[in-house]
Amino acid sequence: MPKPNDQGEPQGSPIVDFDSISEKFMNRIIDGAQRQMFGTDNVGFCVACEAEADGCEPDAREYKCESCGEREVYGASELLMMGGA
Repeated sequence: MPKPNDQGEPQGSPIVDFDSISEKFMNRIIDGAQRQMFGTDNVGFCVACEAEADGCEPDAREYKCESCGEREVYGASELLMMGGA
């Protein structure tokens, strides 16, 4: 039985289409990264459904989304470094 926080093995190199991310979603990513840096939030975002995910490390990659089930959740800071905002 998997552990509650077990995200499984990553699927390989991440492919995020940043051209399809809306300006509103980019602003949410920037806000989440600021909350990570200056607060106590550990927020991530699913690039498939744009849901916000709590409890993500800043460098999270390919975590499973609780909303849509896809392995497309990335830490907000990670998305910034990958060029998402």
